[in-house]
Amino acid sequence: MNVARAALRDIQQARAHLSEADYRQLNAYFERTVLTARQHHAVATAYFGYRIYVQGPEQRTDELKALIWTGLDDARQIADAVRDHPDRAASGEWDWLRDAAEADTYHTRTSEGWDRYGGIAVPRPDADSVWGARRRPSEHAGD
Repeated sequence: MNVARAALRDIQQARAHLSEADYRQLNAYFERTVLTARQHHAVATAYFGYRIYVQGPEQRTDELKALIWTGLDDARQIADAVRDHPDRAASGEWDWLRDAAEADTYHTRTSEGWDRYGGIAVPRPDADSVWGARRRPSEHAGD
């Protein structure tokens, strides 16, 4: 994510040296790249956390639930940003709107139970009791 963010900053800093059309195209491209990287990070956090969670009751800690829900919440927020982005990229090898829909699917499977993993749902924990004054994992993603 850091590389994508740095590339976006470079494009923004080079604006004065680009035509308006080139700047808009490049800026939109790298905005989508940042959103895609963030989306994949959030979904991976939820998915792999869920894979650990379903291994047994001893794995189902409040901290793991909170980590999974951080991924789910971030994925949903990013999916909304993807759908709301003003630049509708043409789909080619990568279809970022499909990724947003996949994030929604992971949210449903994890929060309501995934048939592949015995229908085990992850209940949302009380985040304040889990994280307290500490930062949520998504607050330092990409640090």
